[in-house]
Amino acid sequence: MPSRFRATLALGVLATSALAVQPQFLKISTMRDFLEGEVKGLSIDSAGRLSLAPIAAPGPDLGAPAVWAIAADAQGVLYAGTGHAGRILKIDNRTTQTFFDAAEGEIQALAMGSDGRLYAASNPEGKVYAIDKTGKGTVFFDPEERYIWALAFDSQGRLWVTTGGEGKVYRVDSKGQGVSVFSSQDTHVTSIAMGQGGEVFAGSSPSGLVYVIDAKDNVRVLHDSNYREVKALLPMPNGSVYVALVDGRTEIPAPRPSPSPSPGATPGSETATASTSIEVFAFPTSGGRETAPRGGSGPPRGAIVLVSALGDSDQLWSGDESPFFLFKRGDAVLFGTGSQGRIYEVRDDRTYTLVRSMPQEQLTAAVALPSGEMAIASSNPGKLQYLQTKREDKGVFTSATKDFDNVSQVGALEVSTSSTSVTYEIRTGNASDPDNTWSNWEPVMPGKAPPKSPQARFAQIRATLANASDQASLSWLQLAYVQRNIRPLVRELTLYPAGDAFQRGNASSSAEPEIAGLETGAPELKPPVATAGRSTDAPSLGRKVFFHSLRTVTWRAEDANGDALTYDVLYRPESAPTFNKLRDGLDDPIFTWDTATVPSGRYVLRVVARDQGANPAGRGLSYEKDTEVFEVDNDAPTITASVNGATAKVVVTDAINAIRKAEWAKEAGTWTDLTPLDGLADSREETFEIRIDAPLPSAIVIRATDAFGNVAVTRVPVRK
Repeated sequence: MPSRFRATLALGVLATSALAVQPQFLKISTMRDFLEGEVKGLSIDSAGRLSLAPIAAPGPDLGAPAVWAIAADAQGVLYAGTGHAGRILKIDNRTTQTFFDAAEGEIQALAMGSDGRLYAASNPEGKVYAIDKTGKGTVFFDPEERYIWALAFDSQGRLWVTTGGEGKVYRVDSKGQGVSVFSSQDTHVTSIAMGQGGEVFAGSSPSGLVYVIDAKDNVRVLHDSNYREVKALLPMPNGSVYVALVDGRTEIPAPRPSPSPSPGATPGSETATASTSIEVFAFPTSGGRETAPRGGSGPPRGAIVLVSALGDSDQLWSGDESPFFLFKRGDAVLFGTGSQGRIYEVRDDRTYTLVRSMPQEQLTAAVALPSGEMAIASSNPGKLQYLQTKREDKGVFTSATKDFDNVSQVGALEVSTSSTSVTYEIRTGNASDPDNTWSNWEPVMPGKAPPKSPQARFAQIRATLANASDQASLSWLQLAYVQRNIRPLVRELTLYPAGDAFQRGNASSSAEPEIAGLETGAPELKPPVATAGRSTDAPSLGRKVFFHSLRTVTWRAEDANGDALTYDVLYRPESAPTFNKLRDGLDDPIFTWDTATVPSGRYVLRVVARDQGANPAGRGLSYEKDTEVFEVDNDAPTITASVNGATAKVVVTDAINAIRKAEWAKEAGTWTDLTPLDGLADSREETFEIRIDAPLPSAIVIRATDAFGNVAVTRVPVRK
């Protein structure tokens, strides 16, 4: 796993000190933080408060792969419309029996009529059945469209029917005679609801439009959403409507798609299938249903929007889950999602609560019961669950595995509540996924550290809320920890060629910039020397300058604890056994040495990285790394010369470096390059021969330069 470098802190960790062996703090305080872990029997509001959730009581297994609709009569008897077998099941006192068996494969929608009959929409080849209390059903309405998506009765007892294939809204009288009230520009009209002022609301796909139809059958678009399907509608007395939207998009699709199947019907095949995916209910423009979940980027999967009677909209909630039904409960709207089995409440001020996570994840339909409970249907498999008004006796939050980045000692646990009805436990381990190598869960009291938890890389926290009169809630937990100190690392050293140095700051400013890494005694600077094969390797260091006695070294260091590091630089002659200190306590990873203060020879530099400043006395650690051997040459070459008539013989020697250049001139004359007798200037001793043209001068001058730029000049008399 990656180590943490000096300037980097682990995500999710709130550190109040840069000192590694001082406590750092891991805090869990938001809904996102809590949902990263495991939540059982608890509600979480948008402010991040945990409390005991309403009980989710298991209902009967309906023996079907999918349940698309449920309805309840005045006595609380439930009816469930199932998928792939086209059956309606009756659930009375939580016992189940087959109530009606349709010829079609899917029961898509149910509605209880004022005449006591149950009305059911089937797909494909959509029909509406009227079924009496004995389970005898007859075809009540048979439109031309192949799909029927939604049913609703108005205050006059008329049945409203929405279809797909050609997105229409029908009004059907008590005799089963239907009138097409509206034909949508969309292929499907997916939802319908009766307003309390007599208006009718309808939602479509794939454009995600919300329509309103008045008492005179005038139709207008109330809201054009940025989602592909209107899944559910919940009208309010003031003419506003809550809208559940699924399948977010970035732009309105065009042209309109051809008819697409619903999760409850499979056009082109009336054969029952073994399983059903309901993660996304929308009708995609590609013609096939999207099944891959969206990640954090891209449009959200679902939203709850409040649309006023004038068409103004306010998005109250959005997320990567698909809302499937809407109910008003007090000052909130309750909805369920079809991907993670969650029940939410959202309020007009945009605060919301995760009421609870249900045991079955794919929620598809719900109905309120006279008892105050809510019956919730799920698919894969088809089951019923009952959300009660009574709260759980116990709820448990288990955090996700928390990574301290390095082996650490767990410190005190601080929490938001002083209630004794909340208890806490901690366990630790060195495997990223908890296994049998982890320590056992250990109780811990708030404000104290667990006495037995071994030092480890990872930890988990568990909080248990018990039913108590104080109705305790928990809004945050904070765990202190101290990392074990790990010694720093100097990963690489870069020793630049002799003479290379770098200016700090703006080289074009009027003030003369200082040399990076050189503390005192700056020499006279010279511009860069265009020498083949020499490069800075680090343009961020600044403009390069040259002075032959300077030697620059840079390094890259890191510390797994995130400690601030300081650096010492030492040197020794190659033949010496011990190092001598040049500088200590450097903050920057660069040092420039003016080697004019030491004798010529071969040397080694050592960089020592220390974290003592970030640790208590005696606990700091260090790491050292040496450069390769390099040469320092502060001495000019030696020139010996003899003149015999018009010929001079010159020998140039250097103790450290090769002779790179030799020149001669008559006294007060111009310089002329010399070529060694062997033809190549490549060794520490070179011999030259000079032929002096007449008239002979009184003296000649010889100048020699070694590879380090040291220059020697000598004057040699000429006998005439």
